[in-house]
Amino acid sequence: YGDHRDLHSFPTRRSSDLYLRIYRACFNSCQVNDERLTKAYSILVKFYEEHGHWQEVVGIHQEVLVAYRKHLGKKHSLTIKTLYTLGSLCSIHGHGHSHEYYEEIITVVNAGSKVCQHDALVAMEIMCRVYFEDGHWQKLKQVCEVLWETWIHNHHENKMESQFIELLYMRYIYVLEHHSNSGYEAIRTITIQYRDTCIKAFGASVAITIRALVELAHICVKHEKYMSEAISYYEEVSGSCRHDLRRIAADFPCRSSRPQQFRPKPQLL
Repeated sequence: YGDHRDLHSFPTRRSSDLYLRIYRACFNSCQVNDERLTKAYSILVKFYEEHGHWQEVVGIHQEVLVAYRKHLGKKHSLTIKTLYTLGSLCSIHGHGHSHEYYEEIITVVNAGSKVCQHDALVAMEIMCRVYFEDGHWQKLKQVCEVLWETWIHNHHENKMESQFIELLYMRYIYVLEHHSNSGYEAIRTITIQYRDTCIKAFGASVAITIRALVELAHICVKHEKYMSEAISYYEEVSGSCRHDLRRIAADFPCRSSRPQQFRPKPQLL
């Protein structure tokens, strides 16, 4: 190799050709986990990135991905890492379809599990947003169900930011209310889980937990059967936030145009 940094003084075309020839020689003669191939691969990708050749960057990663799948397996850490890299590159630079790489991660890593495995968590969070924005309601429902079960039962192992949990709850409730046959009791049960798990994961006095309690009160007030329960929740909120209620309200996340629909004027059931 010599010192690859010196080659940057060559004209761009000559440098590109040299890096590519070295990579091709290693790719065709080395095992996929050989240090020589890894180095040649990294140097070529870095060169392309420095010169903004993003289509070439994607192409090289795609070629290496095929080799990783074949020789290391679909679940190997290098395969998953390359899928994440391609998903990010395609999302930022527009070459290819990023969702295909994230969906492959979810399929391979979770393997149909009802809870999300650690290596697929970021991919599922990304696809939760994509499905919501694109209106793929059935896929959104499936992703929300898995993420919700993961958070409810494994919040100590799989840490999720409070901001994402609020978005997850709102998207989940929205798709259940507007694009599913879920009834009132199912919505109320999920909201109780939301409040209870917020207490366990974040603490009883933090803003997200107070907002979850407000949400539970709002759900309960819709049904005459739970009216007294709703009042007790509102009283609990008032008592715990008497000196800080303005901050809690001001910090309440703005819902998008669709989720805003799930705050109509309450009607008793």
